[in-house]
Amino acid sequence: MRLGRNKPEAVGPLGMVTVGSQHAWSDGKLEPPPHLADAPGWLLDWGERALLFLLYAGFAASVLGEPNPVNLCLLATETVAVVFVLLRRAAFSTSRQPSHWAVAVGATFLTLLLRPGGDAVAAPLAVAMGVSGLVVVVAAKLSLNRRLGMAPANRGVQVRWSYAVVRHPMYGGYLVAQCGFLLQNLTLWNAMVLGLSGVLQVVRMVQEEAHLGADPAYRTYAGRVGYRLIPGVF
Repeated sequence: MRLGRNKPEAVGPLGMVTVGSQHAWSDGKLEPPPHLADAPGWLLDWGERALLFLLYAGFAASVLGEPNPVNLCLLATETVAVVFVLLRRAAFSTSRQPSHWAVAVGATFLTLLLRPGGDAVAAPLAVAMGVSGLVVVVAAKLSLNRRLGMAPANRGVQVRWSYAVVRHPMYGGYLVAQCGFLLQNLTLWNAMVLGLSGVLQVVRMVQEEAHLGADPAYRTYAGRVGYRLIPGVF
């Protein structure tokens, strides 16, 4: 990102400069100024990463104990997410609303409670959904790169690649891959986990957009890309 060659379009109330669809603080740095890099924010950031990694380790151990193509596809999507979260850039703004954090934590960590087992239903369809969901999720995460996070935060607005089609392609890919996992591992526990996770993901999308809506660049993007999850439907 070469900010020095672009003329800033606007300076926000927190000193954040909008340059096209990219952002930096008004001094040109990618890190927030000292008065925003407070201890609670630092603790939230690293606490989120540590908890995510611990739950991921448990999920990975269970999947690797009973490996099959569908389960490994879902594990691959989670692995990419964990890597990018651990390496992510500093946020320009992060929501401090408890309800936003509760929903984000629930939606993220519930899927890590899925466990292999039960009956396999429509195995070929399960494999197809697992692979296609993996492709969509990986494409979305590569598009976000180090912007990836859990709670609503602004690390720069991505408007290209898979995000030019819908505003939340990653969640759509997750939905497909997780439904494939359920078909391969049909248990009451897994169905309950995915049902509740799906509801929380929808709430999460709304909350993320409420937070990002403070950014004029995101409002412009949302006006251009009209659907959140499924083109022409939602």
